[in-house]
Amino acid sequence: MKTLKLTILLAFSIKDSSSTPSGKPEKHKSHGKQKKDKRNPSKRNSPVTLQKPEYMYEVDSPIGSCHVEYEILPGRPKYQIDVVCWKTIAKVYTLDGHIALKTCVKDDLSWVPVYVTHVFNDLDVSDIFKLHGHVINYIIMTNPAKLGNDAKKEKNKTFFINQKNLESPKKFSLAYDYDPNVNQYNYDEEPLKNFIEGLIWECAEYPGKFNDKEVITKLKFLDYPLHEFYTNQIIDRIKVSDAVMFKSFAPSCPPPSFHEDMDENESPQKTNKKSKGKGDPEKTTKHEKKKDKSQNANKDKGCNAITIRVSGEGLYTDPDLAIYSLTEACGPLGEAYVLMSTNELLTKIQKNEFNSLIIKINKITNLPLKELILHGFKDISVRYNVPFIAQCTTVAKPLEQCITFNEGHAHFLPGVPKLKFLEFIQTGRLIAEIRGRREQHFKTVVPSLFGFEANDKCIGRKVTIRNCKQILERWNVKSTMVTLAVACFNVSSLLKPSWFVEEAGTCHHPDALLYKRNNYRRYSTTTINNINLEVLSKLNSGSPLTEGVLSKIGTTVDIEIHLSAPSNAFLELYSNNSIFNELFVIVKRYELAHQLLHLVMLHNQNILGPEVMIANYLKSNINKELDSDNNNNVVTGFILNNGNCYIFFIEGLANGLVSHIWSQIKDFSGSEVKIFYSSDFCFERRLYSEFIPYGGVYVVNLKTPLHNILIQDIVYLEGNIPLPCWEALKKLGTLMKCNTLRLMAQCNLFPTAKEILSLDMEFGVPYQWDPKENLTNLRRNTIGLKNVHTQLFM
Repeated sequence: MKTLKLTILLAFSIKDSSSTPSGKPEKHKSHGKQKKDKRNPSKRNSPVTLQKPEYMYEVDSPIGSCHVEYEILPGRPKYQIDVVCWKTIAKVYTLDGHIALKTCVKDDLSWVPVYVTHVFNDLDVSDIFKLHGHVINYIIMTNPAKLGNDAKKEKNKTFFINQKNLESPKKFSLAYDYDPNVNQYNYDEEPLKNFIEGLIWECAEYPGKFNDKEVITKLKFLDYPLHEFYTNQIIDRIKVSDAVMFKSFAPSCPPPSFHEDMDENESPQKTNKKSKGKGDPEKTTKHEKKKDKSQNANKDKGCNAITIRVSGEGLYTDPDLAIYSLTEACGPLGEAYVLMSTNELLTKIQKNEFNSLIIKINKITNLPLKELILHGFKDISVRYNVPFIAQCTTVAKPLEQCITFNEGHAHFLPGVPKLKFLEFIQTGRLIAEIRGRREQHFKTVVPSLFGFEANDKCIGRKVTIRNCKQILERWNVKSTMVTLAVACFNVSSLLKPSWFVEEAGTCHHPDALLYKRNNYRRYSTTTINNINLEVLSKLNSGSPLTEGVLSKIGTTVDIEIHLSAPSNAFLELYSNNSIFNELFVIVKRYELAHQLLHLVMLHNQNILGPEVMIANYLKSNINKELDSDNNNNVVTGFILNNGNCYIFFIEGLANGLVSHIWSQIKDFSGSEVKIFYSSDFCFERRLYSEFIPYGGVYVVNLKTPLHNILIQDIVYLEGNIPLPCWEALKKLGTLMKCNTLRLMAQCNLFPTAKEILSLDMEFGVPYQWDPKENLTNLRRNTIGLKNVHTQLFM
């Protein structure tokens, strides 16, 4: 059984009305002198006045009323509420009954809270997805004609409250049609009576008695302490003109994409082709002015209905409390808020099945406002994209130094393999992109028929070509989206028992090496010469915010990430036999590098055949039919002879050769070998599967050490070396300075297969086998690492 607690807080504006009746008071004219009353003052007739008790309230005409209706669950009946307010007293009418209460009057506003409880059965799978994409529209109609019959027929003009509530610090109290302060009313029995009524209601009206889809509703008063606290807080904040924190409506996110590369300059808004007059974009035509006047006239007359839009997804992201508000006043209704709370909508089985990931973008702090205004940016949004898992773009907010989004989304992942999701948590990261919309105003000539523009002053006149061009010029607006900055978040804490990550990530320039995505378009060729000769277009973000500006001001993005259920990492590791793992080793001893190379080579030969040599695109020509799903035991990767050290990156099955090599070299000293490996990591696929048809492992012999290449000034001049080779140099140079394998994987520092090929073409030299030994003797003598002594590097 699920319970939804709802509070609708309404504020009716109090119209100024004088205490005296309209018109001047009537003056009695004196006819002559009045005689003095010589009677004893004690015997004079004094008017008898009855003093009205403080707990009695007499009302006249209501200051405002409204009709509220909404649909909590899609396909279920709508719930309707009528509220009538007489300034100090208000009455709420529903199909479940009615409640009168004493309002809270603050600064010409009369506040009325409406507490409602909805109870329904557990949701099935279809209802869960329907509610996730459902939009709850709280339609508030201020037209008295929309009220129900009970509200229209209300004739009571006198209400009473409990005398004990006069000195109570609470802002609201129950009101009655009768006087509850008479002697026969026992106050001590009231809590017991309320408890018995609640117990009877829960037992007698349990959902599903008549229909599994029914929703049981009960109108209550001050039954939720949390809602009561925030209701009082909202009223106090409005009184002192302080900002109230509430959530804006945000539609549900689209399904996840299958790739990371997205067009950075793609604009969600098309160019505005509508004319706005000649010369100045702020000028409007007469037709638009008339339209604006008609709209203003309708606003002056008052609106009859307004809607508070709430996403059903918010019940999954903020089950404890979510506050929504009106965007503008409507008629007698000055303010309106909706507070929603619910218990867990998903059962434990459904949480494990859906594997929901909840991501909340809270706020952006310390934005460089001057630079953004100078470059014509209008609003800011945040976007994240995790392939196969989640993608979303927040609602755009106006430019401010600190922007509060308070927007969360629940991503259900029933179709995502657990191994892929586990890989994202262990070695992936969430990249939040700050995107800005920039507007550019420009003039274009828009052809039109003769007499099309009503304000054309040259109708019927002979004009020149130059004058005609000026007449047809129109202001157009072009909007473009620019990625201004990125913030990266490590989500490995989701594996801990808390399943929660909350962090304020530092923002960086989107083209920085450690924080960027692939900033050039992919090549489709597999030939070395074509890779280096192909002209690749580099995709720059175009952000005007440099790394120095962002670090000086300290721009950050505040984000929250949590799971609804544990990811069961260890169960996935030990139950799946197709998990890959990676090993990155920097070997400083010559003999040990030879032993590792021979062990990897002989392992792949046992699988692919004895004729397969170490992969080299220039010398080896292996049949591509060998690249099949049956070759999971093949070890792939690259080996780099750096002159002063040897870099090995190998990947294969977690319980195969990779773990065997690690067990053989883990006891070597740090002066001989530097190992980056974690047996807990799991990867769904290989990085270098393209090398399987060519032997699995690609060897690169650099003609000069990597350090000597990177210190040359000519390397940093754009166009001197191919772009893929430059990317490989940057990644390898950063790899040598990293401390953990997780950081290498999170920052995508391992060069791609084609980048390795491009590096070999530019800075590699050929290698050859030592003629003193052949493969047969090598295979016969290779039992362990210590038995191999063949020299392969020349």
